[in-house]
Amino acid sequence: MLPKQVHLSFSPRGTVHRATPQTSSLQGDILDLLLNSVGATLTEVKDVEIRLAYFERRGILCRWQDLATDIHSHYKSQVVQQVYVMVLGLDILGNPYGLLKDFTRGLGDFFYEPYLGSIKGPDEFAESLARGAQSLLGHVIGGTAGAISLVTGSLGQTLSVLTFDDDYRKKRQQRMQLPSTSLPESLFTASKTFVQGVVLGLSGVVVQPITGGQQEGVEGFFRGIGKGLLGLITKPAGGVMDMVSMAFDGIRRAAEMGESVVLRMRLPRYINPAEGLRPYSPYLSSGCHLLEQVSKGHYAETDVYWAHAALSPHDRTRVASVTDRHLFLLEKGRFWGGWIVEWVISVDDVLTVPHIQGHNLVIKVKQEDWILNFAGDERYIQSDDLQVLEWLKDKIEKVLLYNMRGKPCPL
Repeated sequence: MLPKQVHLSFSPRGTVHRATPQTSSLQGDILDLLLNSVGATLTEVKDVEIRLAYFERRGILCRWQDLATDIHSHYKSQVVQQVYVMVLGLDILGNPYGLLKDFTRGLGDFFYEPYLGSIKGPDEFAESLARGAQSLLGHVIGGTAGAISLVTGSLGQTLSVLTFDDDYRKKRQQRMQLPSTSLPESLFTASKTFVQGVVLGLSGVVVQPITGGQQEGVEGFFRGIGKGLLGLITKPAGGVMDMVSMAFDGIRRAAEMGESVVLRMRLPRYINPAEGLRPYSPYLSSGCHLLEQVSKGHYAETDVYWAHAALSPHDRTRVASVTDRHLFLLEKGRFWGGWIVEWVISVDDVLTVPHIQGHNLVIKVKQEDWILNFAGDERYIQSDDLQVLEWLKDKIEKVLLYNMRGKPCPL
């Protein structure tokens, strides 16, 4: 038989509805109070994962009754061995089992994601390291905040039962179930819950006796006084617990927000403003993405991508990039990825059409550029592939030509 995995949630709260009503008694009311307050707090469990090992028998002859007995004994022992999971999954303890599971998953992602990225390349390693650190931070902070939220939420539920006010319990349940889309909204709702608890506790001293007197007469009046005095303590205290629970639940949601992020299957389409929409090109998309990575996207705000080329077919760590305003020589970071700008020159500072000299594409620039940067009046793009140099020369020449005419550069 295959291994079993069961997700168990248990709560003793609620009322049993019977077809025939039964008379209430003092013992029954006290028992119901204990079950719905202290008993529920101590025994409530949410989403505990119970794993039962598989059962296997090979090469034996036995009766079906004996086999059924062995199966029953096996899974019974497995359930007994998983009792610690249910104990560590209690909300009143903060669900330590779930907290440990979150820590383990976060640590696993922190080491496993960079390992997978290092196999693909420096860029992927840096992105995978960021994802691993995000997962670790999200699971550690989210798990801790979730554990605190469970503890305070259980105590708040107990205090709400001890108020003996059904209307207050219904309003509290509605507040706790309100959806929150952001951390500031969760904190605002939490503070509002605390204020409402204090206001209802103070007003209950007056409202409860009046309501009880109207509904049940003198007996209800004195009962209302007791409820009001008891609510004066339990409602503000419950408001504090609910405020802490909602606040930490909002922190947990914010920390875990990035777990289900939808990732792109390909880079965004590049659209040249001079040509409009054209069929998708992975080369143009990667070139535009490269421009957005240079100097943290500084040049992408002003320049229009034109062309780029790796200077070696085997080692793509050196790339020449051309835009309508600048020429770049880039080098890939060895460890953290990213692109280092070896030099950048403005297209307006290029004096003549570049020429090939040996294995270098020579670009002459204005003398003023040399005075400011102490780097001479020539720039070199070196490559063993002469076809790449010829191709770059042609692209730079077209950029210079269109800049002289004052027109946007089509591809």
